[in-house]
Amino acid sequence: MKNELQFFPHPEGYVSVVKFGTETLVINYAYQYKDHLGNIRLNYGKDPETNVLKVLEENHYYPFGLKHQNYNTGRKQYGKKEDELTALQIPGLVLPTEEKPMVYKYKYKYNGKEWQDELGLNMYDYHARNYDPAIGRWMNIDPLAENSRRWTPYNNAYNNPLVFVDPDGMQAKWYDEKSEKTAQKIEKKIDAKIMDLEKKLNSITKKNGDIGDTNDRIKELKKSKEDLTSMRDNPNIEFKYEATKEGEAKTSASADGKTVTMKITNKTDIHETRHGGQYSRNEIRQQGDFPHGYGVSKEVDAYRAQYAFDGVLNYVSANTTNREGQLNQMSFMGGIPFNSLPYKNTISNINQINANVINDIGTFSNNGIINAYPPIGIEETYFNNN
Repeated sequence: MKNELQFFPHPEGYVSVVKFGTETLVINYAYQYKDHLGNIRLNYGKDPETNVLKVLEENHYYPFGLKHQNYNTGRKQYGKKEDELTALQIPGLVLPTEEKPMVYKYKYKYNGKEWQDELGLNMYDYHARNYDPAIGRWMNIDPLAENSRRWTPYNNAYNNPLVFVDPDGMQAKWYDEKSEKTAQKIEKKIDAKIMDLEKKLNSITKKNGDIGDTNDRIKELKKSKEDLTSMRDNPNIEFKYEATKEGEAKTSASADGKTVTMKITNKTDIHETRHGGQYSRNEIRQQGDFPHGYGVSKEVDAYRAQYAFDGVLNYVSANTTNREGQLNQMSFMGGIPFNSLPYKNTISNINQINANVINDIGTFSNNGIINAYPPIGIEETYFNNN
């Protein structure tokens, strides 16, 4: 508008700029209250006349973004008012009237996006696409449609804006921003490992070597990427990552099955991501406290996923009969390197990971080394049949 500065954003809202005459600029700070979806629910700031906080605008939305009408419609913005005594223009909060309708300068609302109402367009600009809140659909095809093959490329937030948000029109994500960042970090390290293994595969092929394990690892890593896509695509379950300490990594679901939490370390993140994928694909179904479908085959799958990244699986056997050897194994807890343990086991081929290996993996306890599987609460026969 006449190449004049009207406003600029700041971390807590925006700054309104009103020009008086040719040189005078009046600066007013407006602050915002946003909900967990990034929706701007309230704009407020000081009235220049009274120096008292006033609500500039209040917004309420239907889930897909259409704004509630017919209440809380009063909307003010910083502008120029006529002084009743001097008839001079002064800074103030201005309300529109039928005689003097206003073109609002600040139009950021649902999800914090800009409302485009020019020419009756009535859409939100999400950068990559335009969104119509009246029908809950995009007006442009999804630029990353191949990542969500089960969904129409025009859907918004997998038809579930209470669980997902699309920050830029590219792809819906979990509302839990921290978990999404963790998922992206895992995705990047998987991509980097795939690139390394593909280079190794080409080198082995040129030398007429055995490509079996390397090729299988690449396939398994691509499946781990599908785990992340499956979790993002699932409209019924919220998936969360939480960092934990060594020995406490696990994946569990809430009793209603609507939230799955993956507690991970740097050494178990892909393993637990595979369990998340299993929940997403309904291979494991939570009913109360019991994970139906969980068993040895699911652990074989998860250990293969982690092996595909690491290229090796080291574990201590729970089935040692020599007490002295078992005590030596327990000394690992005191800092003795794994390679010095007399009953260590090393897997160097992905196809060696099977049910027998899972049932042989040991964990340390006060009573020595015990079987890590099945976990407490899962009956052994059930575990080995699933």
